Amino acid sequence: MGAGASYFSQNPMKRNFPIEDVPSFKIVLVGDSNVGKSSIFLRYTREQFDYSYQPTMNVNIGNVTKKIQLPFESLVSITLWDLPGREEIDLRRTYYKDLDAAIVVVDLFDKGSIEMAGSWKQDVYNNSFYSDTTATERIRKKSMKSQVLVPVLLLGNKVDKIKISEDALEPPAELQMLEDMALQHNFVGSVAVSAKESDGGVHTAIRSLVRYLLEKKMPKRAKKNGVEPTNLKDIFSDPNQRNIFVKNLSNIDDHTYEQLKLCKIPEFDEIFKECDKQVRAIETCCIGFLIAVKNFKRACCVSGITDTYKSTIEECVTGLKDTLKSTDGEDQLIAIEEAGLIKLELNGNKENISGPIRRSLEIYDKEVCKTTKRVLLQCPTLKINLTDHLKKLNADKNTTNDKLTELGFNKKQCKISLDYFEENLLRIQDTIELADESMGITDEQFKKIKNAMMW
Repeated sequence: MGAGASYFSQNPMKRNFPIEDVPSFKIVLVGDSNVGKSSIFLRYTREQFDYSYQPTMNVNIGNVTKKIQLPFESLVSITLWDLPGREEIDLRRTYYKDLDAAIVVVDLFDKGSIEMAGSWKQDVYNNSFYSDTTATERIRKKSMKSQVLVPVLLLGNKVDKIKISEDALEPPAELQMLEDMALQHNFVGSVAVSAKESDGGVHTAIRSLVRYLLEKKMPKRAKKNGVEPTNLKDIFSDPNQRNIFVKNLSNIDDHTYEQLKLCKIPEFDEIFKECDKQVRAIETCCIGFLIAVKNFKRACCVSGITDTYKSTIEECVTGLKDTLKSTDGEDQLIAIEEAGLIKLELNGNKENISGPIRRSLEIYDKEVCKTTKRVLLQCPTLKINLTDHLKKLNADKNTTNDKLTELGFNKKQCKISLDYFEENLLRIQDTIELADESMGITDEQFKKIKNAMMW
């Protein structure tokens, strides 16, 4: 038997997804010159970075096959096109043929490139088209429906240059501008990455886009595998759902954030833009906290402190405390209370501790304590701000029909706008409750860890 036949018969992924059945997507990288498109291309396709800058004169095309776990397990073939920043319109039109998605790359330290993001998105919409079996080509209709067919992601490069304070309540100005631009021009999302750093950020961003494409291309299969819009408030209120939700998340970058939708009423959209920043911040705090706790539990299991990944955090801390006792029975692990959280510190020689146990302590200190602190510091203020915005929106809710009439919207446009308005109100209310839930969980965790360390 040939090597190829042997490989496909033994590898379950290949057996379930023959070559002809592997979903394939064409994604183009567009943007101004010198923003790092080619660096993004190299990082994703070859896991490389070229320190020398050479303007892209011709299109670069790379094909990679990736294994995706969500929305369902699948192999995916991705053809990534790196387009020159300055190219004739006729050539760009050729490159946009049969496009599945686009990524507009901007330089976070080049305000001009960020301001041009909307123009690049519109360029994709204006010049993309599909091949058609019944005609030579069919120009994509310039409608709201057609724009949904080609998702465009906004990717901010060179985030490694930004210094972010752990205690900062507001994101850096560069990231704020990126988010504002994504909201203003209805990108499917915005992500800040570094093509220079091999931290997985570029891969995570494109993987999230591919997941989105899979859900749109195979909705029945996604639904069959239980992939439905998640209500984070419900997840936080149910410990079992928390474990399921974070199962495939190793860090916060694996979570795909869905922005609030603009209802096209200017004064309300300004409020929704402000709310979106606070909703994103709360989700980031809360989900980051859940992932940190999961990583700590997993590390404790790997190091033999507990028997299962599903152990409670109280059991993990108790196991650590017992494992680290001295030969004469003295506790070496001590608890230090600090502003609503419990820090764990060793009262002895750290060099005698095994690597896996040391790793568990590091995750508790650098991930669990860090994310708990963020929840305690940021969620109360963000919740108050969101509550004030929600009161304002509910108070002016009855004026939406009059405002839409003044704007000249037709019946269909009015319905879409009102639906977006209501969806946003529900999302904001859920986020306020999510902040409450997460603060309650951190308080409960504080009591459990304190109890474990007392005995």
